[in-house]
Amino acid sequence: MTRTDKALAAAIGLSVVLHAALLFGTPPLALDWRYEAPRPLELTIVAAAPVEIAPQPVRRAVKKKAVRTPAPSRASAPSPVAAPSLLDAPSPDGEPLAVAEAGVAPASAAVAAAPAAEPVGETKPAAEYPFKRARLVYDLYYATANSGNGATRVGELTHTWSQDGERYEAEAVAEASGLVSIFFDGKFVQRSTGHLGAGGLVPELYTLDRGRGGRVERARFDWAAQQLALEWKSEARTVALPAGAQDPLSQLHQLYFMQPPPAAASVTVVTSRKLGRHVYLQAGEESVATPLGRVRALRFRREDDGGAKVDLWLDLDRDLLPVRIYAVDRKGNVLDQVIREVRVELAASAAGRP
Repeated sequence: MTRTDKALAAAIGLSVVLHAALLFGTPPLALDWRYEAPRPLELTIVAAAPVEIAPQPVRRAVKKKAVRTPAPSRASAPSPVAAPSLLDAPSPDGEPLAVAEAGVAPASAAVAAAPAAEPVGETKPAAEYPFKRARLVYDLYYATANSGNGATRVGELTHTWSQDGERYEAEAVAEASGLVSIFFDGKFVQRSTGHLGAGGLVPELYTLDRGRGGRVERARFDWAAQQLALEWKSEARTVALPAGAQDPLSQLHQLYFMQPPPAAASVTVVTSRKLGRHVYLQAGEESVATPLGRVRALRFRREDDGGAKVDLWLDLDRDLLPVRIYAVDRKGNVLDQVIREVRVELAASAAGRP
């Protein structure tokens, strides 16, 4: 391998890792397996043989049940999310703490804000989520802005979810493969834990583990004090916690609670270093080609300041689980996350529905 090839592979590896952090919320793969690079907003992907998975009908209304969800306090330790202490790596954020008003919808569009957290100490019905457990596996494809050979399959992301009707846990593990793994052999792990509130998910702790023995970054949600504590490297800051705030993983599931799907959805998203407002505009129903076969999906689009874009497709036959995430950064580089495997276990409240 020439010095130029090594440098290129190293750059791709680093860029893929940084993009994964900006997305979400997403094993060995053959590097020479390629498909035509999708232009932004195109849907066709060369897929493996379709795998039949029995679709579940879309849940049209969110059922409620009365539970008491005590608010966490500073004195109480958050739910454990075991993560080893790992080596520091470059930040995907690349900027200090900021509150961004990104992707603001046109004045004519009605924007549905994420439901706010319930008042502290009140007994309110907790929203029900249809999946007790879920395991979603995505293929990751990467292409630089000036790539002439199409996107390359560079790794996979496994997203897992579990809940017991009161508390939830979510995890996303991104892992490089092929040539890229020579230069980045660690796992990029995100975790979110919290409880189910009246308006959906109420995150309590988000962690980001960049791999290779670095320090784990954290965002702690103190709803009682309405404070958000951010920790990364040797830095720590506390800022006001906006009502209804989500983290990169919980936001994917929180979209389920905004039904019927609005023309525009607004979510405040918190990472381990900053928080910003994301506005997704609905672009309608589309059929997406995936290794599972064609999937009927609802498409949302987000465009941030500086030209970065994210397109998100939610599976209409599986209660709005994310089926594809297509991200373009400010330089025009593309990271495409496409569903390859879905395994779900329905919650008791959803098991008997038609």
